Amino acid sequence: MLTELNKKNDFTIYSIFDEEFKMYGRVLQGYDFSEVIRYMEEKPLYQVRVIYMLPPVKRWKR
Repeated sequence: MLTELNKKNDFTIYSIFDEEFKMYGRVLQGYDFSEVIRYMEEKPLYQVRVIYMLPPVKRWKR
C-alpha cells in the first residue's frame, strides 16, 4: 500500500516501522490492549483529554 501511495505523491510516506519514526517512540507489540481499546470505544474523543507533545525540531531554521 505504501508503495502505491508513494508512486502517486510528490513526497515519501513512511511506515511507522521505518527509521524515520524512531524519534517519535516505538510500536508496542505483544501486549493485550483490549481494555484500552474498549475504553476508547466507549468514550467519545471530546470527553477524553488528549494532549500531543512533539519533540523540538532543530532542523527548522529560518
